Amino acid sequence: MLLAASVLLKGLAIPLLARIAWLDFTTQKISNQNVLLLLCLGLGSLQLLSMQSGSWWDMGLSGLAGLLLFVALFPFWALRKIGAGDVKLMAVVPLLIGGSGLVVFSVLLLVFALATA
Repeated sequence: MLLAASVLLKGLAIPLLARIAWLDFTTQKISNQNVLLLLCLGLGSLQLLSMQSGSWWDMGLSGLAGLLLFVALFPFWALRKIGAGDVKLMAVVPLLIGGSGLVVFSVLLLVFALATA
């Protein structure tokens, strides 16, 4: 039951991510409301998975990865290389992915960053 609810929360994030992508593409803005909604969906999903497995390791690892991404990308925002919405979004994405998918996410992030640089 908890797994189904967690999958449902992650499923709700997909159309929200599509909406964020469209708005970012058309207006170059990512609203705080959308980022907070993604944060709630990610935290809720991780909490349900943690309750089911009995281990809070994934939640802690995802939170640490989000904090690390925020700290790493903040100077680029200060230099006006990327937008603040992008920094906030990248800090929330590890919470949606979960600790087990962070390696794949990190590799793909690096590949796409190098491809667009």
